[in-house]
Amino acid sequence: MRCNTRSFVFVDSTRAFDTPRYLLVGPDRAGNVLELVIVDVGGEELVIHAMPLRHSTAEELFGDER
Repeated sequence: MRCNTRSFVFVDSTRAFDTPRYLLVGPDRAGNVLELVIVDVGGEELVIHAMPLRHSTAEELFGDER
């Protein structure tokens, strides 16, 4: 999947985990859509997951809009 915009999706999944955890989906500089999981540890954000957007994640977030 490629993207030419600067928009992204933000999902707060803090309630499901002990530490604050967020899912971000958006384009990199080349327009490839990535999914990132960010954990808030002691006031610092750490990326613990980064990869191209999976079809299953896209369906969960956007449904069958594609």
